[in-house]
Amino acid sequence: MMIKSMTGFGRGSVSASGRHITAQVRAVNGRFLDIKIRGMELDPSVEQEIRKMLSDSLQRGTIALSIKSVSQNGSGGLVFNRAKMKSIADAVASVEKEFDVSISLGDVIRADDLFSTSEEGETQMDGVAEAVKKACAQAEKMRKAEGKKLYKDLKSRTAVIKRSLKNLKKLADSETKSRSKKYASKVKDLAGGIEIDGNRMIQEIAILAEKADVTEEVVRIDSHMEQFTELLNTYGQVGKRLNFILQEVGREVNTVGSKITSDTGVNRVVGMKNELERMREQVQNVL
Repeated sequence: MMIKSMTGFGRGSVSASGRHITAQVRAVNGRFLDIKIRGMELDPSVEQEIRKMLSDSLQRGTIALSIKSVSQNGSGGLVFNRAKMKSIADAVASVEKEFDVSISLGDVIRADDLFSTSEEGETQMDGVAEAVKKACAQAEKMRKAEGKKLYKDLKSRTAVIKRSLKNLKKLADSETKSRSKKYASKVKDLAGGIEIDGNRMIQEIAILAEKADVTEEVVRIDSHMEQFTELLNTYGQVGKRLNFILQEVGREVNTVGSKITSDTGVNRVVGMKNELERMREQVQNVL
């Protein structure tokens, strides 16, 4: 098992009661589950069933479901839903008046929202749930395929972060030793021949070196990246947790950057930040 993307598309078709029913599901990333259903009027109980199906199957993201029903024998005239049209028009007029804006009805509604066939009614629900189920299955298949691509990309970037971290630790250790020598030399120059307590100087230099040490940050970053890798191989909703881990890694990297002084070290930190930003962009689409 591995991560899944929130992006997916699926189509399902069913013939039932002399009608051909088509359902289309489009899913994109979103913080929560947001379901929008358009097309034919649904019986409330059927709509509730469909919403539960979408919730159980797709779990999170912005989900747009479109349902169409066409007579297979060509009969049945179009029926205009006047009540719905009036309700939408009144709402638009109220918004325009209150906020002094102009809204086109075409941006709010589609023909499918207002027209149905004379044979189509709340009782003609045969096959709708089945069509939606097929569409969800296709969307789920696409989500898994996109998830594999995300997994491959994030694994690759995780490896880059770990390599950079290892090199940065070596560089930081080298800087600490070099800095300690510079401190000792600087103190002697400032002393101007005055005798200095060697033990006291060693203690002070050790304190300064400890402040510049990045061992704790490196250990925490390494631990976070291990957790990140484990979650990549976890089935279910892990996108928010992955994002949280990357935020924590970013804070630790910033701390390391404040302790590094060499140009090489600063450049490595900047490179890690850029890589983390790309990872966070990708994680936004993980379920």
